[in-house]
Amino acid sequence: DPLVAAHNNSSEEAFVSIARGRHNWLFAYSEDGARALTVLSSITKTARRCGLNVLKYLELVMNRFREWRESAIPSDVIESVLPWNDEIRELCGLSV
Repeated sequence: DPLVAAHNNSSEEAFVSIARGRHNWLFAYSEDGARALTVLSSITKTARRCGLNVLKYLELVMNRFREWRESAIPSDVIESVLPWNDEIRELCGLSV
């Protein structure tokens, strides 16, 4: 297909960052710390790929999840902060 790029630079770049991150994860000091670092990395990469201001997005997510600190977060709340949600794109989109 002539419309498909002949290279896969974006996927290769994603794996390079994982390899670099692997070195940093050695310093997480615990399995829980490494797991938290992995989750945070996944969230920030997804937000970046969706064209969001990562800092604004993380602040918004943490503020919305604050009241469920000790209990399960309802699925409708989780869905409301997904990076492809229209409201989130409006609130956290990068200014061009």
